[in-house]
Amino acid sequence: MRTGVLCGTLAVVSACAGTNPGTPVEPASAAATRAAVPGPTPENPVMRVGGDVDLRTRVTQTKSGAVYTFGSMRIDTPLPVGYPAPTPPGAIELKYYPSVRRAEVVGRAGVSPEQGRNDSFWPLFRHIESRQIAMTAPVEMNYHDQTPAPGDSTPVRATDDSLSVGGAVAPASQGGSEGEWTMAFLYRSPDNGDTGQDGRVSVLDAPAVRVLSIGQRGSYSASNRRKGIEQLRAWLVEHPEWQQAGDIRSLYYHDPFTLPWNKWSETQMPVKPAQP
Repeated sequence: MRTGVLCGTLAVVSACAGTNPGTPVEPASAAATRAAVPGPTPENPVMRVGGDVDLRTRVTQTKSGAVYTFGSMRIDTPLPVGYPAPTPPGAIELKYYPSVRRAEVVGRAGVSPEQGRNDSFWPLFRHIESRQIAMTAPVEMNYHDQTPAPGDSTPVRATDDSLSVGGAVAPASQGGSEGEWTMAFLYRSPDNGDTGQDGRVSVLDAPAVRVLSIGQRGSYSASNRRKGIEQLRAWLVEHPEWQQAGDIRSLYYHDPFTLPWNKWSETQMPVKPAQP
């Protein structure tokens, strides 16, 4: 997604490891991570906990908002208010996301997200266009059958077609069957419009959530998503003080026409401190 010509650069802000300007990143060893439970907070929303700890995202402040750059990748579409900055590819972070108002469409059962993106994208696009709501980044996809049952620590197999309505997402999106999934456009703030139903589009408030996130570069494919899920689960094995607490989701920051090597995304897993 591109926002067009930026309205003048005000200042170049110091590089940071995936946070909004002014938000410090807290590097953490395994021991420090354990000591940091319950982890990220609204005041300190990002903790670097794995992957390449030296990766940095360049943040530039403009009149239109923050612009995030990593190598040849660039995000200049505004994020929802309070959202932490994108995790750089190759880094793993614990992150806190505030409640967000979102417009979502539940994918059709038996249709994978790769097959059904256009079918879901256009109702969402018409919804924000008719209400004169500006596009934000990222587009969120939520996948269902990759959440263990309560008390079950066995990893759930990630398949190409298994999708869902996100665990950290609103009740209307919960309880779907295998093969169900959701695409969502995010409101920049609740002031953009009311909750409710608009044809296939449901507008609702997703609750605040803490996630384990890995930044990724490349195509928005099921195989790329699986790699991210595998790395997140490997991190959880090494950090038993945390456990999965919701459905896997993907955050996609660019439109389908962006070249694959310039596409930035995150694979995320809601988490909570493990029960003693």
